[in-house]
Amino acid sequence: QFLREKQGWIRQHVYQMSQWMEQKQQFSIQPGDNMLLLGKEYPVQLGDQVCFRENNFYVPKMEFSALQPRLIQLYRELAQQIILPRVEWYAKKMGLSPTSVKISSAKKRWGSCSGTNRINFSWRLVMAPLSAVDYVVVHELCHMIEHNHSANFWKLVSQIVPDYSEQK
Repeated sequence: QFLREKQGWIRQHVYQMSQWMEQKQQFSIQPGDNMLLLGKEYPVQLGDQVCFRENNFYVPKMEFSALQPRLIQLYRELAQQIILPRVEWYAKKMGLSPTSVKISSAKKRWGSCSGTNRINFSWRLVMAPLSAVDYVVVHELCHMIEHNHSANFWKLVSQIVPDYSEQK
């Protein structure tokens, strides 16, 4: 009886999910497209491997299902190269020492800080402008001092990133 009553709602949502899955499967990256890095779009060129050099992303001709993990790995490597030195610089400036700093695949958070001062950043963060990267780095480092979002926390953030609300 419940299913009969909700039949219209169920059909609508099944249809919406099938449309979403179809769009997801059609997504691809190919030469001529652009990809983001530090808030800027860079052209995608045909190459023999997945890489970023000379202000271009390079990808080989292959099915997106095989290309996607390689693109994610490239973004993870770029995140390591870009974010980790920023963490080191700001941590030194703030007199802090995180337990560990890792690059994750988080989809809903750009960064997090555990109660034991382990900091994680999503590889997706390197698509944002450098000023936003710096804000997220400082935000997570401030959680090492204040493990909350109290007025004291935001005061700490504003001492390092005065325009944090714009970057947020």
